[in-house]
Amino acid sequence: MNLLSDNALIQEAPSEYIVATIVAISVFLVAPHLVPFSWRLPRRLVRQIIVIIGAVSVLIITVFASGSVRVFDQLHPRRLFILHSEDVRGRLLSQLVGAS
Repeated sequence: MNLLSDNALIQEAPSEYIVATIVAISVFLVAPHLVPFSWRLPRRLVRQIIVIIGAVSVLIITVFASGSVRVFDQLHPRRLFILHSEDVRGRLLSQLVGAS
């Protein structure tokens, strides 16, 4: 945690929140368009698509949850997190850099 000069408390943003935000925004923009477009397709095809997407999701979750696939190794590049904040009233710029 870092404390700025105007007593505003800032914490570093975890990568899980960033990924969840990107997914939520993407679903929010795409999901409303799926229903109108699905009406043009035969009902059987829509059911097959839903079953296939569900099966692929379960398969991916199973593979990564089992631990048999190592996602990161020692040679994987490290992440660099940058959190930029700007206080327009106090003209205070702050840039926090963190590595994982």
